[in-house]
Amino acid sequence: MQKMLSLYSRKHGISVKSLLTEKLADRKARLDHAKRLQTNEEQIRILMDNVLLAVNMNASMLSVQTIHDHIGKFVSLPDSWRSKNHTFEVVAAINEVVADEIFTEFSASLFHTLIVDESTDIAVHKVLVLYLKYRSPNSLVYKTVFGGIIQLTACHAQALEQAIKEFYNEHEIDLNRLVILTSDGPSVMLGRWNGLAALLKRTVHNLSEQHCVAHREDLALTASWKDNNLFINLEVPLRTVYT
Repeated sequence: MQKMLSLYSRKHGISVKSLLTEKLADRKARLDHAKRLQTNEEQIRILMDNVLLAVNMNASMLSVQTIHDHIGKFVSLPDSWRSKNHTFEVVAAINEVVADEIFTEFSASLFHTLIVDESTDIAVHKVLVLYLKYRSPNSLVYKTVFGGIIQLTACHAQALEQAIKEFYNEHEIDLNRLVILTSDGPSVMLGRWNGLAALLKRTVHNLSEQHCVAHREDLALTASWKDNNLFINLEVPLRTVYT
Protein backbone atom coordinates (compact mmCIF):
# COMPACT_ATOMS: atom_id res chain seq x y z
CA MET A 1 0.00 0.00 0.00
CA GLN A 2 2.81 2.39 0.91
CA LYS A 3 4.49 1.74 -2.44
CA MET A 4 1.26 2.33 -4.33
CA LEU A 5 0.70 5.62 -2.49
CA SER A 6 4.25 6.72 -3.25
CA LEU A 7 3.82 6.00 -6.96
CA TYR A 8 0.50 7.87 -7.00
CA SER A 9 1.93 10.84 -5.15
CA ARG A 10 4.88 11.15 -7.58
CA LYS A 11 2.53 10.91 -10.56
CA HIS A 12 0.03 13.49 -9.30
CA GLY A 13 2.40 15.80 -7.40
CA ILE A 14 0.92 15.30 -3.93
CA SER A 15 2.63 13.88 -0.86
CA VAL A 16 1.58 10.68 0.93
CA LYS A 17 0.82 12.64 4.07
CA SER A 18 -1.43 15.01 2.13
CA LEU A 19 -3.26 12.06 0.58
CA LEU A 20 -3.94 10.54 4.00
CA THR A 21 -5.10 13.80 5.59
CA GLU A 22 -6.85 15.34 2.59
CA LYS A 23 -10.43 16.44 3.14
CA LEU A 24 -13.18 15.23 0.81
CA ALA A 25 -13.88 18.74 -0.53
CA ASP A 26 -10.16 19.34 -1.17
CA ARG A 27 -9.86 16.02 -2.98
CA LYS A 28 -12.84 16.82 -5.17
CA ALA A 29 -11.38 20.23 -6.03
CA ARG A 30 -7.98 18.69 -6.82
CA LEU A 31 -9.45 16.02 -9.09
CA ASP A 32 -11.66 18.59 -10.79
CA HIS A 33 -8.61 20.74 -11.45
CA ALA A 34 -6.74 17.74 -12.86
CA LYS A 35 -9.61 17.03 -15.27
CA ARG A 36 -9.61 20.63 -16.42
CA LEU A 37 -5.91 20.42 -17.24
CA GLN A 38 -6.67 17.51 -19.57
CA THR A 39 -9.23 19.53 -21.55
CA ASN A 40 -8.12 20.32 -25.09
CA GLU A 41 -8.30 23.72 -26.78
CA GLU A 42 -11.25 22.86 -29.03
CA GLN A 43 -13.40 21.89 -26.06
CA ILE A 44 -12.57 25.16 -24.30
CA ARG A 45 -13.50 27.11 -27.43
CA ILE A 46 -16.91 25.38 -27.62
CA LEU A 47 -17.63 26.07 -23.96
CA MET A 48 -16.73 29.75 -24.36
CA ASP A 49 -18.86 30.00 -27.52
CA ASN A 50 -21.81 28.68 -25.53
CA VAL A 51 -21.33 31.39 -22.91
CA LEU A 52 -21.08 34.06 -25.61
CA LEU A 53 -24.26 32.71 -27.22
CA ALA A 54 -26.15 33.16 -23.94
CA VAL A 55 -24.73 36.69 -23.54
CA ASN A 56 -25.75 37.67 -27.09
CA MET A 57 -29.23 36.23 -26.49
CA ASN A 58 -29.46 38.20 -23.23
CA ALA A 59 -30.19 34.89 -21.51
CA SER A 60 -29.55 33.98 -17.89
CA MET A 61 -26.14 32.48 -17.16
CA LEU A 62 -28.01 29.60 -15.54
CA SER A 63 -29.17 28.60 -19.03
CA VAL A 64 -25.59 28.01 -20.19
CA GLN A 65 -25.47 24.58 -18.57
CA THR A 66 -28.53 23.57 -20.64
CA ILE A 67 -26.71 24.74 -23.78
CA HIS A 68 -23.63 22.75 -22.73
CA ASP A 69 -25.74 19.62 -22.23
CA HIS A 70 -27.36 20.06 -25.65
CA ILE A 71 -24.02 20.54 -27.45
CA GLY A 72 -22.65 17.60 -25.47
CA LYS A 73 -24.96 15.30 -27.46
CA PHE A 74 -22.90 15.97 -30.59
CA VAL A 75 -19.36 16.69 -29.37
CA SER A 76 -17.26 15.62 -26.41
CA LEU A 77 -17.33 18.15 -23.57
CA PRO A 78 -15.80 17.68 -20.10
CA ASP A 79 -18.34 17.48 -17.28
CA SER A 80 -16.06 19.40 -14.90
CA TRP A 81 -16.27 22.56 -17.04
CA ARG A 82 -20.06 22.69 -17.47
CA SER A 83 -20.88 24.01 -14.01
CA LYS A 84 -22.44 27.37 -13.13
CA ASN A 85 -19.20 28.43 -11.43
CA HIS A 86 -17.22 27.75 -14.60
CA THR A 87 -19.69 29.85 -16.60
CA PHE A 88 -19.07 32.84 -14.35
CA GLU A 89 -15.32 32.22 -14.60
CA VAL A 90 -15.60 32.46 -18.38
CA VAL A 91 -17.68 35.64 -18.14
CA ALA A 92 -15.08 37.16 -15.80
CA ALA A 93 -12.27 36.24 -18.22
CA ILE A 94 -14.15 37.72 -21.19
CA ASN A 95 -15.00 40.83 -19.17
CA GLU A 96 -11.34 41.33 -18.26
CA VAL A 97 -10.29 41.34 -21.92
CA VAL A 98 -13.19 43.57 -23.03
CA ALA A 99 -12.67 45.99 -20.14
CA ASP A 100 -8.95 46.25 -20.94
CA GLU A 101 -9.74 47.17 -24.56
CA ILE A 102 -12.39 49.70 -23.50
CA PHE A 103 -10.20 51.45 -20.93
CA THR A 104 -7.24 51.56 -23.32
CA GLU A 105 -9.41 53.39 -25.86
CA PHE A 106 -11.09 55.48 -23.17
CA SER A 107 -7.77 56.65 -21.72
CA ALA A 108 -6.81 58.04 -25.13
CA SER A 109 -9.89 60.30 -25.33
CA LEU A 110 -9.33 63.97 -24.53
CA PHE A 111 -12.56 64.55 -22.58
CA HIS A 112 -15.45 62.44 -21.30
CA THR A 113 -18.74 62.39 -19.42
CA LEU A 114 -19.34 60.28 -16.32
CA ILE A 115 -22.88 58.98 -15.78
CA VAL A 116 -23.53 57.73 -12.24
CA ASP A 117 -26.47 56.23 -10.39
CA GLU A 118 -26.91 54.57 -7.03
CA SER A 119 -28.53 51.15 -6.85
CA THR A 120 -28.61 47.97 -4.76
CA ASP A 121 -27.42 44.48 -5.62
CA ILE A 122 -29.30 41.24 -4.93
CA ALA A 123 -28.07 41.32 -1.33
CA VAL A 124 -29.41 44.89 -0.90
CA HIS A 125 -25.92 46.36 -0.61
CA LYS A 126 -25.53 49.90 -1.92
CA VAL A 127 -23.52 50.20 -5.11
CA LEU A 128 -22.60 52.98 -7.53
CA VAL A 129 -23.10 52.19 -11.22
CA LEU A 130 -20.82 54.02 -13.65
CA TYR A 131 -21.18 54.65 -17.39
CA LEU A 132 -18.62 56.47 -19.51
CA LYS A 133 -19.34 58.58 -22.58
CA TYR A 134 -16.37 59.53 -24.75
CA ARG A 135 -15.06 59.93 -28.28
CA SER A 136 -11.91 58.27 -29.60
CA PRO A 137 -9.28 60.71 -30.93
CA ASN A 138 -9.69 59.45 -34.51
CA SER A 139 -13.49 59.20 -34.48
CA LEU A 140 -16.44 61.60 -34.60
CA VAL A 141 -18.80 59.09 -32.96
CA TYR A 142 -19.43 59.21 -29.23
CA LYS A 143 -19.64 55.94 -27.32
CA THR A 144 -21.44 55.19 -24.08
CA VAL A 145 -19.99 52.14 -22.31
CA PHE A 146 -20.44 50.41 -18.98
CA GLY A 147 -17.64 51.49 -16.68
CA GLY A 148 -18.21 49.33 -13.62
CA ILE A 149 -20.03 48.81 -10.34
CA ILE A 150 -18.48 50.09 -7.12
CA GLN A 151 -19.40 48.68 -3.72
CA LEU A 152 -20.13 51.55 -1.32
CA THR A 153 -19.32 51.68 2.37
CA ALA A 154 -21.58 54.71 2.80
CA CYS A 155 -24.00 56.73 0.67
CA HIS A 156 -23.10 60.33 1.51
CA ALA A 157 -21.45 62.61 -1.05
CA GLN A 158 -17.96 62.31 0.46
CA ALA A 159 -18.06 58.51 0.17
CA LEU A 160 -19.23 58.76 -3.46
CA GLU A 161 -16.44 61.22 -4.26
CA GLN A 162 -13.84 58.93 -2.69
CA ALA A 163 -15.18 55.89 -4.58
CA ILE A 164 -15.00 57.71 -7.92
CA LYS A 165 -11.48 58.98 -7.29
CA GLU A 166 -10.34 55.47 -6.37
CA PHE A 167 -11.95 54.16 -9.57
CA TYR A 168 -10.02 56.72 -11.65
CA ASN A 169 -6.75 55.93 -9.86
CA GLU A 170 -7.25 52.18 -10.27
CA HIS A 171 -7.69 52.51 -14.03
CA GLU A 172 -5.03 55.25 -14.36
CA ILE A 173 -7.49 57.77 -15.83
CA ASP A 174 -6.88 61.51 -15.57
CA LEU A 175 -9.77 62.91 -13.52
CA ASN A 176 -9.23 66.36 -15.04
CA ARG A 177 -10.50 65.03 -18.38
CA LEU A 178 -13.95 64.72 -16.82
CA VAL A 179 -16.08 67.60 -18.16
CA ILE A 180 -19.68 66.56 -17.34
CA LEU A 181 -21.14 64.59 -14.43
CA THR A 182 -24.62 63.26 -15.18
CA SER A 183 -26.85 61.82 -12.44
CA ASP A 184 -30.35 61.81 -11.03
CA GLY A 185 -31.38 64.88 -9.06
CA PRO A 186 -31.10 64.24 -5.29
CA SER A 187 -29.05 66.59 -3.14
CA VAL A 188 -26.39 63.96 -2.51
CA MET A 189 -25.58 64.14 -6.23
CA LEU A 190 -26.35 67.71 -7.28
CA GLY A 191 -26.53 69.61 -4.00
CA ARG A 192 -25.20 73.14 -4.55
CA TRP A 193 -22.58 73.13 -1.79
CA ASN A 194 -22.03 69.57 -0.58
CA GLY A 195 -23.34 67.35 -3.40
CA LEU A 196 -21.08 64.97 -5.32
CA ALA A 197 -20.72 67.37 -8.27
CA ALA A 198 -19.84 70.28 -5.94
CA LEU A 199 -17.15 68.22 -4.21
CA LEU A 200 -15.63 67.05 -7.50
CA LYS A 201 -15.53 70.65 -8.76
CA ARG A 202 -12.99 71.42 -6.04
CA THR A 203 -10.62 69.09 -7.89
CA VAL A 204 -11.93 69.39 -11.46
CA HIS A 205 -12.55 73.12 -11.84
CA ASN A 206 -14.06 72.93 -15.36
CA LEU A 207 -16.64 70.30 -14.41
CA SER A 208 -20.31 70.81 -15.31
CA GLU A 209 -23.17 68.85 -13.76
CA GLN A 210 -26.30 67.67 -15.57
CA HIS A 211 -29.57 66.24 -14.31
CA CYS A 212 -30.12 63.01 -16.28
CA VAL A 213 -32.74 63.51 -19.03
CA ALA A 214 -34.26 60.07 -18.43
CA HIS A 215 -34.79 60.84 -14.73
CA ARG A 216 -36.27 64.25 -15.50
CA GLU A 217 -38.65 62.67 -18.01
CA ASP A 218 -39.73 60.11 -15.43
CA LEU A 219 -40.41 62.84 -12.87
CA ALA A 220 -42.41 64.83 -15.43
CA LEU A 221 -44.53 61.80 -16.35
CA THR A 222 -45.17 61.00 -12.69
CA ALA A 223 -46.27 64.57 -12.06
CA SER A 224 -48.55 64.61 -15.11
CA TRP A 225 -50.35 61.44 -13.98
CA LYS A 226 -51.48 63.17 -10.79
CA ASP A 227 -53.46 65.71 -12.82
CA ASN A 228 -55.15 63.22 -15.16
CA ASN A 229 -58.09 61.16 -13.81
CA LEU A 230 -57.86 58.67 -16.68
CA PHE A 231 -54.28 57.75 -15.75
CA ILE A 232 -55.22 57.51 -12.07
CA ASN A 233 -58.06 55.08 -12.88
CA LEU A 234 -55.76 53.00 -15.08
CA GLU A 235 -52.91 52.86 -12.60
CA VAL A 236 -54.68 50.68 -10.00
CA PRO A 237 -55.63 47.79 -12.35
CA LEU A 238 -52.25 47.95 -14.08
CA ARG A 239 -50.39 47.69 -10.77
CA THR A 240 -52.71 44.87 -9.70
CA VAL A 241 -52.02 42.89 -12.91
CA TYR A 242 -48.27 43.50 -12.56
CA THR A 243 -48.26 42.30 -8.96
